[in-house]
Parts: sequence; structure tokens; C-alpha cells
Amino acid sequence: MMIYVIYPGLIFWIMILPGLILYRLSKKKHKLKKISVQFKYGFLYSDYRSRLYFWEFIRGIMRILIAFCANYFASYHRLQGMLMMLVLLSYGILFSQTQPFLTSSHNKLEIMSIFISLFTVFTATLYLDIDDEDF
Repeated sequence: MMIYVIYPGLIFWIMILPGLILYRLSKKKHKLKKISVQFKYGFLYSDYRSRLYFWEFIRGIMRILIAFCANYFASYHRLQGMLMMLVLLSYGILFSQTQPFLTSSHNKLEIMSIFISLFTVFTATLYLDIDDEDF
């Protein structure tokens, strides 16, 4: 019974609502400096370069993929860690090529946070893998 409530809710909150907001934002991409657009959607794009107004959605996709890997592959530690590192590395490469933030300090901070996340996932995977071994 819960499946009939959970899955439609997840689809709505993870796919439909962000898709609608991104669609509306992309229609107004040439009017991002207008006060009315900034008032409604400014919190989503104000920290990013104007050509990368959609970057918050890319970050959201990265977070959703990591959460999916963490939950769906919970009993397969090695696979879970590898997939999470793949997501983080892909995001890190894309991020380093685009440098989406307006300020270099924000860009450096995001690179450091990606590195720390990679290190954390790597060490957790290593720890869980060693813990599973019988010594």
C-alpha cells in the first residue's frame, strides 16, 4: 500500500517539480536580471555565471544519484563505493571544466568539498571492505 504513495511522491518531488521549475527558468533565461524573475527564481541561479543558470539542478542530480547509490546498493559495499566515486568524479570533472560559480573562492570551496567527499567515500568503502574480510 505504501508503494502507491511513495513512488508517485518520489517521482513528483525528484522529477516533475524540478523539471517544471527548470523549464520555466529556461524560458526566462534571457530575463534573469529582471527583478520579478530574481524574486521568484533568484535563489536557484544567483551564485552562478549567467550561462550556467541551471547548475543547481546538476548539483541536485548529483545528490540524488549519491543518495540512490547509498540506499539501493547498501548491501554491496564495494559496488556502492565505486558508483558513488564515479558520480563524484564525473561531477568533479564537469565542475572543474565549467567553474560555474561567480567567485573563485566558491569554486575552490566546491572543489575541496568534492575531494573531501571522494576521500570519505573511499575510506568508508575501504573500511567496510576490510571489515567484511575474515582475518
